[in-house]
Amino acid sequence: MIGYYAHHHGSGHSRRAESLATELHDDVVILSSLPGPDTGTQRLLLPRDDDVAPGRDPRATGSLHWAPLDSAGYSERMAMIAAWVREARPRVVVVDVSVEVTALVRLLGVPVCSVVMPGDRTDAPHQLGMSLSTRLLAFWPEELCVPAWLEPHSDRTDFVGVVSSYERRASAQPSTGQPPDSVRAPAESQGSATPRRKVLLVMGAGGTEVTQDDIDNARRSTPGWEWKTVGGDGVWVEDLWPELLAADVVVTHAGQNAIADVAAAHRPAVVLPQSRPHDEQHATADVLERRGIATVRRSWPTDWGAVLEEAAAREDRWDLLRADGATARAARAIEAVGR
Repeated sequence: MIGYYAHHHGSGHSRRAESLATELHDDVVILSSLPGPDTGTQRLLLPRDDDVAPGRDPRATGSLHWAPLDSAGYSERMAMIAAWVREARPRVVVVDVSVEVTALVRLLGVPVCSVVMPGDRTDAPHQLGMSLSTRLLAFWPEELCVPAWLEPHSDRTDFVGVVSSYERRASAQPSTGQPPDSVRAPAESQGSATPRRKVLLVMGAGGTEVTQDDIDNARRSTPGWEWKTVGGDGVWVEDLWPELLAADVVVTHAGQNAIADVAAAHRPAVVLPQSRPHDEQHATADVLERRGIATVRRSWPTDWGAVLEEAAAREDRWDLLRADGATARAARAIEAVGR
């Protein structure tokens, strides 16, 4: 048995857990406060610990990130995890991500494989979580970035590359830099003198600084481009893969799963990092910009025509993120901890 704790902020941690569950050669239970899709993977639905009064001293005088006193939700979720560990006796628990769950599981005598995230992780709680973990799992290639705070733990870190839930479909799709025939515009549109190119704007579930006025202004300023928005407070699509393949340019936040999906699809991209704890999206954007993988803007552009042209003309360098085979590499690393 393998446990996988998936944090409930946004949807990325849960999606990653589902992807890895398909590659692990063992029964998997996902422990999360976020209900998941009906994929057949077992889930233990935990109570939320952040929807009531936070209680006292939630940071434990700076040693932890979130361990409030007098919080019924927090106490109940930790007790449920402990009871599950006692009953299921997992051989390893993946923690993606929580210092507190890492500490709890390790104190119960179970090996922990902790996911490390980009950004500034020099604070005491992150350092504690890394020191308690048997192995660390980084969802990016080592050759692209080893942050200074991770260097002391690099001998216990598996850098597996970016994990996309569309990896298997990507491996069956030739990478030509052009949308496949199945997602091209209808023939009558293709025959027009000035066919409009497609922009896919991908908004995350973890919050955004982009407003509807921003989007409307971008549409008005780019008459040669057709915009479609998915996610955020708008329309969510069950299957994003065809939308990605049909896009001439993807405009996306810098969340790990979004970047992994664009990498798997090999689409030109404009990356707009959003504010997150520890500046994780800005750290990801730094690497993408430095290696020439994507066009990066730190705020919503006013010159969208030029920005889209820059992105569309960029050389495809998504292979640098090593999306192909990353899910299997991560699964083997997790299973090695269990052995």
